[in-house]
Amino acid sequence: MAMMTVAWKSPSLILALAVGLGACQDSQSSDPSQQVGQLSSVVTLRYGESTFVENIEIRFGAVQDSRCPSQVECFAAGNAQVVLGVGPPRGTEGPTDQVLLNSTYGSRSGEAWGLRVTLLEVSPYPVYAEPIPPEQYVVQLEVERSS
Repeated sequence: MAMMTVAWKSPSLILALAVGLGACQDSQSSDPSQQVGQLSSVVTLRYGESTFVENIEIRFGAVQDSRCPSQVECFAAGNAQVVLGVGPPRGTEGPTDQVLLNSTYGSRSGEAWGLRVTLLEVSPYPVYAEPIPPEQYVVQLEVERSS
C-alpha cells in the first residue's frame, strides 16, 4: 500500500477522519480467526468449521477426494469436491444453501446469499495407501460479494 504525506490544516477535518475510520473498523468476535471483516477475503477452514462473512455463515460440511495420490501414475488427475453450507447464522431463520466446489473438474466457484465463494486449495494432498480422515482436511477459500 502506498504511503501519502498530507499537511493537515483543519483540526475538524482530522477529527472527522478519525471518527470515520473508527466507524469503519469491524467488530471482533471472541475468536477473530473465525470472523472475516472485509470482502474480498481469503478464508482457511478445517473440516466441520464455520466462519462468518457479513453475518452469513460459511460451513465446511463435507469432502469427497478422488485426486490421484502422489507417487502414483494416473490416467486422470482426479478431483476433490468440497460441500459448503452458506446461510444465516445457526439459530436464525432462513434456508442454508449447499455450494459444491471442485478442485479440478466442475466449478471452482459458487454463489449463495450474495457471496461468491471460490475454492483455492484442498489439503492435505493424498498419498498412496494412506487414507485421509475427514477431520484432517483444510480448504482455502476466497470470499467476495457476488455481482
